[in-house]
Amino acid sequence: MFPNPKLKRIPVGYHRDFLENYRPNVDNYLTSEDKDRLVKIGKTQGDNQPAGTYAQQILNRLLIDLSWNSSHLEGNTYSLLDTELLIYEGKPAGNKSPKETQMIFLRSPQQMGMIPFRAACMQYNLCIYNFCNQT
Repeated sequence: MFPNPKLKRIPVGYHRDFLENYRPNVDNYLTSEDKDRLVKIGKTQGDNQPAGTYAQQILNRLLIDLSWNSSHLEGNTYSLLDTELLIYEGKPAGNKSPKETQMIFLRSPQQMGMIPFRAACMQYNLCIYNFCNQT
């Protein structure tokens, strides 16, 4: 994960004069170009998307990873890319068995996409139950 083990890293000190002379909201550590580049990188894709679009994209990615990982744990040999192609485009990998293809489909986002909905319903039902059973 890390290129160098913690004990082999070279210690780095602080620039004491920078810290002592720093004025919050006046001085900048980053250049204007660096800040503009970070703003550009941090923007979501499209400002005019409906609410929840970005969250849905993250959820779809999570569900693809979950489908692949859970199938992989059971011995499925589909690659992550093959899993994504199968789920989004319906293209099974040519060298895989129908059993492996079915295993991916059973863990597809269409199947697992109900997880957040069910969790929200459970939370809502719990709130209603608690409210109705107050003494």
